[in-house]
Amino acid sequence: YDIPGENEDEDEIDLTSMKHNRWMADKIDKGWRYGLKYNKEDKVDPRLQPYQQLTNKLKNTDKTAWLMSRNIVSYKNK
Repeated sequence: YDIPGENEDEDEIDLTSMKHNRWMADKIDKGWRYGLKYNKEDKVDPRLQPYQQLTNKLKNTDKTAWLMSRNIVSYKNK
């Protein structure tokens, strides 16, 4: 597991990485595998690789999803 860093920006990246790695483990457990092009029927996904190896575009997709979910939880807890 990734350990969160000491500053907030680093924490966001580390938490995003942790979330991605958990998501990836779940997908692999369900029979998904890495491939260059996403294919739901064949269970192939280009995001099935360690977070640090993702392209910036895919990293931003993961980070945006994590930030949105964090904001929704924060809003619901108000």
